[in-house]
Amino acid sequence: MRWVEGLGIALVMVSMASGCGERAPAGPEVASADAAKAPARPARADGLVLVDDRQEPVAPFVMHDPHLDLFVRCQMKRDGAKKEGRTVPLCFDATRRQTDGLKVLRVERAPGDLGAVLRRLAASDEGAHFVVERTGTLHQVLDLAYTARRDGALRPDEVRVVTCHESAWQKLADALKALFPGLRVEVTDLPAPPDAPRAPAAETAPGGTPQ
Repeated sequence: MRWVEGLGIALVMVSMASGCGERAPAGPEVASADAAKAPARPARADGLVLVDDRQEPVAPFVMHDPHLDLFVRCQMKRDGAKKEGRTVPLCFDATRRQTDGLKVLRVERAPGDLGAVLRRLAASDEGAHFVVERTGTLHQVLDLAYTARRDGALRPDEVRVVTCHESAWQKLADALKALFPGLRVEVTDLPAPPDAPRAPAAETAPGGTPQ
């Protein structure tokens, strides 16, 4: 009878191991193989940029301060001038553009602080999509769906960045190139306003000798 009891116990053990459909936990070798096959995690994206009212995640943090929004600021300036009988151009094209036509990321270096840069743009009725403070903080001031005005003309294939920091814009450039493959980066200096005062000439004494 013992062999019958032994057979019964064996059958019960087999049914417990296989009848429930559970698998034994993988050993260290299996876990290591699964980890090697797992895809690499993408870079953490804490920031957002506005593209046609959509929020696209990007790696660098980008500020969206309503007080710096050129969509509102430039319209208010235009409407105020109209009430005074003057005409000023809007600093961007109010008609949305196709962002798949973007070709150039123009980065313009500008000494000074953020307020000075914004006043400089406003003086020429110009727009930009991003501005960068001397501290390195990135601000988006215009949705990428709108074309910014620069040097008296609209630039429908351009994303414009004006930066007071030497290198903080580079992470933003990398993020934008990932969103818009093929975007060509051009780095230059922000041109001086056309009516910028010239440096004063050296004073001359009555005898004609410079002081």
